Amino acid sequence: MDIQKLETFIQLAEHLNYSKAAEETYTTQGNVSKHILALEKELTVNLFNRSKRQVTLTASGHELLPYAQEIVHQAHLMQEKAAQVKQRQQHSLTIYTIPTLINYPALEKIATFRNQHPEVNLLLKETENEPLSAIRFFDENTLFFTRLFQLPEHSFDYKIVDQDCFVAVLPADHPLAEEKELSLERLEREAFLLLGKETGLLAPILQLCQQSGFTPENNYGGSRIDLILNMIASGLGISLLMEKTILGKLPEQIVYIPIVPNKLSHLCFVRKKGPHSTANDLFWQSIE
Repeated sequence: MDIQKLETFIQLAEHLNYSKAAEETYTTQGNVSKHILALEKELTVNLFNRSKRQVTLTASGHELLPYAQEIVHQAHLMQEKAAQVKQRQQHSLTIYTIPTLINYPALEKIATFRNQHPEVNLLLKETENEPLSAIRFFDENTLFFTRLFQLPEHSFDYKIVDQDCFVAVLPADHPLAEEKELSLERLEREAFLLLGKETGLLAPILQLCQQSGFTPENNYGGSRIDLILNMIASGLGISLLMEKTILGKLPEQIVYIPIVPNKLSHLCFVRKKGPHSTANDLFWQSIE
């Protein structure tokens, strides 16, 4: 049902004058007449008695008028609520982040933004390192802090805040523990403790190992770096991990060594190209 026609009905019922009703609804007398006729046709009742001298409500018009007033009132309330929702959304920002956020400058940037813009409703949500093409939660109010081995396609904006690369993590008493750099092929016969597929790190590790002529035997497959480090310290195997995710966490009985070949990862804030909320744009501008 057309709210504009109901508003015309209400104004004509109040003033009983086409000219005044047209003035109140910012239209013409002809449009007032068209609206009333169309509404009467839709409702299949006459709302007004019309004569050359005066306009009066019919009995049906009297009975239906309160319903029209309530519908228009509720429509206005809905418009006001929609405006409030839009305003709130403009000042809301959700940042989805990989679990290793704490190891990179992104956390400091988020904290600085929060302090500078307390008016923004900022929400952090942890998620796995999915391919950008598989992510369904991108909208005008969201960003993603993620690890990329290949920078995104043209449909995404991104800002790099750090970089990282793989290292071999070994027990301190391992025969190769004193090496300054390790060729991956020298680790072919080792028992590997690798992070699972959901972390986004297994595929590039497999590619590096296969490039070096072997497929590693993986004896883990979860997402807990701390557990991998404890298993290495217990002599259960070795691992390939991102260097900055283990700094400051290594037990004394563990060492890490640069490897060749290697893959450089980019730690990025990413968002879809297109219009964004005020909060989203404020955060994007704050990233150096």
